[in-house]
Order: sequence, then C-alpha cells, then structure tokens
Amino acid sequence: MEAKRIVKIPKVAKGSSIYFTKLTVEEEIAEYLSIDGYSMEMTKDHVQVFGRDIDSYNTFPVCVLSHMYDPKRSLHLKDLIEEAKVHDLSRKFHIFTYSDQEDLYKRFESIKNVEVVYIPADKKEYSTLCGKRQFILEWNQEKGNDDAFFIEDDCTKFCLPIGQHGADGLKNFRNGRYHMSFNFTFGYWEFLARRYDMKYSGILNNMEFAFRDVGTERALADPLTKGFIKKNAQVVQAVHINTKNCKDNDIKFDDTAGWDDYDQIVQQCVFAEGTRGLMIGYFTPALKSGISAMSSSADALAIRCEKNSKALIAKWGLGLVREDTKKGLYNAKVNWHTLKAGLDVGINIKDFIGKSKEDCKVLIEIAKNGTASVSGGKDITKIYKHTQTVVLEELSDTDSLF
Repeated sequence: MEAKRIVKIPKVAKGSSIYFTKLTVEEEIAEYLSIDGYSMEMTKDHVQVFGRDIDSYNTFPVCVLSHMYDPKRSLHLKDLIEEAKVHDLSRKFHIFTYSDQEDLYKRFESIKNVEVVYIPADKKEYSTLCGKRQFILEWNQEKGNDDAFFIEDDCTKFCLPIGQHGADGLKNFRNGRYHMSFNFTFGYWEFLARRYDMKYSGILNNMEFAFRDVGTERALADPLTKGFIKKNAQVVQAVHINTKNCKDNDIKFDDTAGWDDYDQIVQQCVFAEGTRGLMIGYFTPALKSGISAMSSSADALAIRCEKNSKALIAKWGLGLVREDTKKGLYNAKVNWHTLKAGLDVGINIKDFIGKSKEDCKVLIEIAKNGTASVSGGKDITKIYKHTQTVVLEELSDTDSLF
C-alpha cells in the first residue's frame, strides 16, 4: 500500500479570497507544481506545458453576465476590482448588464481591459436571463470572437485540485483547492480549449470538483485525455463557448425551453460535439443557498422550477431529459444515462428528440443487438431506416418495456 503523504495547501489570507493576486502567473504555476498530493499528475503535466507559452493564451474574451451589482453576491466582479489593483488583466473582460443600471456599473468603466456593455433595456427579446445570454452570443458573433467565456457574476474562487486522503489512509479521497488568479484561470482554460479543440467546455462546481479523482481506473480509461477532461459533462454558469460552432449548427439560447442552460447542453450534444468538463473548480453562493438571484423566495423558486421543467420536457421529451423531484421541487435535468448510452452504440441522438425514455431504450437495444423485446417476450423488429434515422413503425405495450 502506498505510504500516506502529508499534503500542505497554501493558506488563504484571512478575510480574503484573492491572496494569490500578488503572484505572477509564472509564480503561481511554480507554486502549484511544488505542492505534493494525490492524482495531480495529469493536471500538473498540462499546467507545465501551459507555463512554457503563457502569453499565447490571452485571446478569448471573458463575458460576465451581471444584474444589479451587489458586492455581497457579485463576487466575480468584486474580485475583478481587487485583482486589477495589483496587476494588469491579461485579457478583455466585458460586463453585460441592462442600460437602466448604468449607475451601478460606472465603477468598472475606468479599469484597464474592462468594458461595460449595456444591453438596451427596451428590447424585450433580451429582457430575461436567457435573452441576455443570447445577446452575448450574438454580440461575440458580430465581433468575430469565435470563442468566448460566459461567466455569471457570482462565480469566484477558481482553483486547481490538490488530491488528499482522509485519516484512514487511501480512502475518502477529496480535492483541496489551490486558488488561482483570473489571469491564470482563463489563460490555462484557453490553453486547454485550444489544445483539445473543444467547442463547449465548462469548469466544475464545488461538489463535483471536491470528489472527482482523475487518477481512478475509470477516469484513466478515456483514450484522449485519460479522464482529465470529462466528455459530455453537465457544466453551467461558467463555460467556454465556440460561437462559430453555434452559428454553423444553428444553436441558440432558447427562451421557450425553460431551463436554457440545460437546453444549451442538450443542443450541444444533439447538434454538435457535446460538452467537456475540465478539472478546474469554482464556487458560487447560488449553489450553496439553493435560492438564486432570479427567485426571491422558496415559493417563487418552486413555481419557476415547475414552469421551466415542463417547458424543457415539452421540447425534448423524457428520453433526453428526466424528471427530478429531489429537494421537494419538481425539476428537469439532462438524461445523461440515455444520452450517453445512445452515443455509445452509435445512434444519431437526433432520433431521440420527442421520444420517451422507453422508446429510446428500444432504439438502443436495436442498435446493440438488432432486436428489441418487451417483458412479455414479444420481439419488436419491424422498423424502417431512412438515411441514419431509425423509425419504429409500431410499439405495442410500451408501458411494459424494460
């Protein structure tokens, strides 16, 4: 058994989440590479390669979705102000808000490499959170920015993993956090996106980041990145988007789809190359509290969840999304089990649109075995194939499938 190592994590200065800003990116990289820990080899290898050419990865703009700036909640913007006091920001940051909130955002206009973009408050098509995302997507496409980061204004404390085990030896794996400056975070992220030609990538929320061990056998089975990059991951709030890919595949933020962030993930999987989850962590108070800035109370959140979930299910069907009633809320999320099972057997995922979970299972079994059967033993093999689309002519007793 491997001997237990003591993992030392640099201390964050009391009362501050941005102690690292006094370091240059080169110094941050050197400090991270010097830290001992478990399952860090893949991350360290990539960080080291990035460190050889840091200045080549400062092109993707950071687009911050903001509403009613509040330093207690808008932690990304609060940290942006503080970091800019210590050293120059290495790329362009664009803060998007509505034109009737100019007084709240004037403080950012004098910061070097920061621009406030005011969305016309009278444009109804951009008046929702989804509309704001679509405005940012169109803005980047018009500006010729083929790639951009989309970050919500409460996402902060970006970090790299420091693998640790509990007092019982090699069990109870958990990642400690090495906090990164904005220059390190977005430079390294751009490096990964360009190296692996990713079209839609995101970083991990606090819970997934804490317990993801990229050194496990299952993770190492990935032939391209050996588990360092998670294929088809649920990434929201802090993402990189290839805007040209969206234009080429007619992918937009759909205000009629309810949960537009989950809808965007499904669109990327159905019409493009899917999503990717990177081993970079972040923190947001919205994930911790359960009540977002868009829902002022628990009742309002429940109403919003039901409305948006029904809209998402109506668009895609219960094959590509699933119902979720945990935490006492009616919700809908991406049905990763069915989606990935379809991809594994080479099904065109467009064939799942509008179908039930049971119908999708039939398509998957046909693709795997050439036949599908119901619990009563009846064989369902009467199908037609038009181009790459499999159409079931008849499905009887569908309630008893599987």
